Amino acid sequence: MFLRDQPMPASPSPTEADRLGVTWLHLAAWRGDLTLVRSLLTSGASLDARDLLGWTPLMAAAQAGPEALPVVKALLEAGADRQAEDRLGETVYSIACGQEAQGLWEVLQAQPAPTLSPSGRRRLLAEALCTGEGVWLDRA
Repeated sequence: MFLRDQPMPASPSPTEADRLGVTWLHLAAWRGDLTLVRSLLTSGASLDARDLLGWTPLMAAAQAGPEALPVVKALLEAGADRQAEDRLGETVYSIACGQEAQGLWEVLQAQPAPTLSPSGRRRLLAEALCTGEGVWLDRA
């Protein structure tokens, strides 16, 4: 069973995940459903739940593009880990770069500078080339 193929229940479980590790919070974030995201967080959903690829709900919201910007903001305000890397070293920054979501970059840059692993630093440098934006890093 995959959650994405199921109709959204009236009260989805904050802890349920499908066999790929995708939770209702991942799906609500990807769909840009701010009301459901807030409801799931209030019900105890994990901000940093990871699917089998290592994606978090914040990454899912970033992938959804500019229309999910309110969800990205809500997840960051709730304490989502914006420095998380998936199994391939992708971050919310590289996902934002791929979506060319300028509003998302502005939200991320308003946060304190990230401390990243060496692979994350290489990725962030590549993202700077993608966007033409300057790069800022804390030394780990």
